[in-house]
Amino acid sequence: MARVLEPDIIITDIKMPVMDGIELIKNIKNEGMDTRFLVLSSYNDFKYVKEAMKYGADEYLLKLQLEPDNLVKTLKILVNKLEKERKENKKREIIEKYYDVGIPLVREKFFKDLLFKEGIKNDEIELQKKFLNINLPEQNLICLVLHVEKNEAHQKYTDEKLSLLNDSIITILDGVVSKYGCGYAVKTETMEFTIIYSLKEIFDERSVYEHINLLANNIRQSMSTYTNTAVYIGVSNIHQGYDSIRLAYKQAVKAVNKASVYTNKSLLRFSELEVLSEDMNYKELLAELAELETHLNENDAEKADQILENIKKGIAQSKYISKEYLSRICSVIFFIVNSFAQKHNITFDAITNGQTPLLSEIEDFTTLNQYMDWINNLQKEVINELTENSSQKSIIVKAKRFIQSHFIEDISLNTVADHLSLSPGYLSILFKKETGQNFIDYLIELRMEKAKELLRTTELKIYEISKKVGYENIYYFSRIFSKVVGVSPKQYQNNFKNVQKK
Repeated sequence: MARVLEPDIIITDIKMPVMDGIELIKNIKNEGMDTRFLVLSSYNDFKYVKEAMKYGADEYLLKLQLEPDNLVKTLKILVNKLEKERKENKKREIIEKYYDVGIPLVREKFFKDLLFKEGIKNDEIELQKKFLNINLPEQNLICLVLHVEKNEAHQKYTDEKLSLLNDSIITILDGVVSKYGCGYAVKTETMEFTIIYSLKEIFDERSVYEHINLLANNIRQSMSTYTNTAVYIGVSNIHQGYDSIRLAYKQAVKAVNKASVYTNKSLLRFSELEVLSEDMNYKELLAELAELETHLNENDAEKADQILENIKKGIAQSKYISKEYLSRICSVIFFIVNSFAQKHNITFDAITNGQTPLLSEIEDFTTLNQYMDWINNLQKEVINELTENSSQKSIIVKAKRFIQSHFIEDISLNTVADHLSLSPGYLSILFKKETGQNFIDYLIELRMEKAKELLRTTELKIYEISKKVGYENIYYFSRIFSKVVGVSPKQYQNNFKNVQKK
């Protein structure tokens, strides 16, 4: 049972059947269990008590002294001893950990645990703070999350150079924060840094945020001076207690994601988000996107262009719009245009790199201008394609009209191409692309449909019908008709008459 329950304290008699108290102590200690023993004995058992103490018993009581008060007092002594030893063990573990990975990495892990790990006890936090020499009161806690704007230079950095940049940013942030109060910076994502900050002596909310604004301005100025980078800052609500730091971080992330979209809103508090909403009408937007899909499929360049202009206008006029909302809009546009492109075997540079979709590129955007540039580039490509398509469709409409007016004559692809002032090769490719048929197949189908109509509605002879649909040779006409329709012209006519009689 002791193996299963692993008790902190066991009260045992010296003499027991099957296994005496000394054997019990020896077995438990040999198995490495961290259990304390209180031994009960009689006066004449004292030599056994000494042996029990030798093997690891912690306290003993004479059975004659076994009163409730004495038992509780002795158990309290054991409990205090146990807690003290466990604290010492915890200190040793921390010290060993410092030697293994180094103080800076342990500090970083400590702050990341505060931001991401659940269920850390306050006494463990206080112990870590003491050994790491961290001054971070748990009153008036705030998280500031900074997104460092990426520039072209960062794209060319090696991993080593990026690591040096990250270390430099941490040094800058810690230096600025130390001038204002108790706080520490840690890198939490790529080009994202989080400051855990405490204003123990400031209790008025307005004073807190005035203080934070001064801190944020100094951070932006220092980052611009020393690293030539711009930063966007999200600020959480004020929280009390270390267990609220995880929530504070999440609030600051939401705020910075919205702040980073607008260049004129480089600092945003989470409390501001609670009174703001996306001021683009979502239902109207969905309706416009549905219309965009319709106009693309109808090859209506003018209306598709107007829809995209309306969407851009709505974004530009919106005072508050989050990165997530912009990403959602661009993703829907992406899927609509990509579906249209695949259906018509078109490649748009704005949505593909070779055969690879660039949806992930949208997810990496951080500013409003990046989203707008992407929509502009895609719009230009799509409208150019639709305009060209519209021109091509117009050519095919004219070609079909000419064929329908002259199919009785001896016309060819060259005849139609000459009429439209096009090369036969270009017309052939365009005709196949737009109709799905070769020129000659379309001409034969048109002639056979006209022949079937004449066979059903007139008493003309077969050779007369042959001439009326463009064939001077009746035998050639009959062979083509049989191949396309499945029966000879005469059989088709007789079958129709038989059906009519019934």
